[in-house]
Amino acid sequence: MRCIAVTICLLLLLGAPAAAVDGGTVRGRVELTFSDGRSVPGEWIRLLLVTDAVDAEAIVAAAEALTYEPGVRLNRIHMDFFKAVSRRLQAGAQYLAATSLSAEDGTFAFPPVAPGRYWVLVTFPAMIEGCKVAWQVPVTVRPGKAAGVVLNNDNLLFPLPRPRSAADR
Repeated sequence: MRCIAVTICLLLLLGAPAAAVDGGTVRGRVELTFSDGRSVPGEWIRLLLVTDAVDAEAIVAAAEALTYEPGVRLNRIHMDFFKAVSRRLQAGAQYLAATSLSAEDGTFAFPPVAPGRYWVLVTFPAMIEGCKVAWQVPVTVRPGKAAGVVLNNDNLLFPLPRPRSAADR
């Protein structure tokens, strides 16, 4: 019986993916800081760790060419980003490395993954205090190390629209 248990343990270790043996982790926090100085954590937000970035500039450029009001344009941008990510997820398992869900305090952690370059994504319909949020932040995972990522106002993928000046109208 002991021989069977040892054999099963060895098979599990030998057959384990490389990420579990020599992988690294990604840990972080999701938060927004509002104009009144309050820092609000992103509670229960689904995060994706992916192997390739979506061309967000092309999505913004396509929406800018349309004659939407700024708020409607931002909604369109978020939806088009979500659709682009969804298409990649449906296309194959190579794109998605891991998923995570932020805790009540906005912290998150991905399970160990193979070393390499990844992107931490948050897509529609993620919201913090009524503000639609999206992120696509690069991170490098090193063997046996934890990489830290903070998703905040400074690295939002699609910031809230700025008021247009009279000259722009």
